[in-house]
Amino acid sequence: MVPSNFAPCPILFAFFAKRVGDERTVTGVRHKRGCLTPQGQAGKPQNKPPERRPFVQDLRRKVEAELLSNILPFWLKHSIDDQYGGFRGQIANDLTFDPHAAKGLILNARILWTFSKAFSVYRDPAHLATARRAYEYLTRFFWDPEFGGLYWMLDFEGRPIDTKKRIYGQAFTICVGRVCACRR
Repeated sequence: MVPSNFAPCPILFAFFAKRVGDERTVTGVRHKRGCLTPQGQAGKPQNKPPERRPFVQDLRRKVEAELLSNILPFWLKHSIDDQYGGFRGQIANDLTFDPHAAKGLILNARILWTFSKAFSVYRDPAHLATARRAYEYLTRFFWDPEFGGLYWMLDFEGRPIDTKKRIYGQAFTICVGRVCACRR
């Protein structure tokens, strides 16, 4: 069971959602097209000792199975707010939710990133629909049409309740937007 306070995590997904056999290491250091190796030198990748590969491959398979059988289905089933739009702002440990809970920028941006990445890897139409829903909600309700940037918090109906432009939220959505734009 996924804890109700666990938001889809880009770092978890980035390191483990790639299929085994990709030229990336589990640490996320790229080895394609002359990118830097772990030692900081361009060139041939530094191989891990052979005895570590089965462990890493097994761990990757387990994490991917958890992602596909539990984490993504949990968010698809419990987070979508059909009554007020977007995604639920709060889910309790017993899976009840407050329909009037505020909706935060970071959660919505993480949902966009996670389901965009999931669609790019697994091509599941439900992942694409969820990513589009997040994108549309972010651009329609979180975007400040007067001054630009995205609001930190909305009420359950999509009205701004915290209009501060916190740098963490702005940077997070810029990064999410760049990643999503590269996948179009």
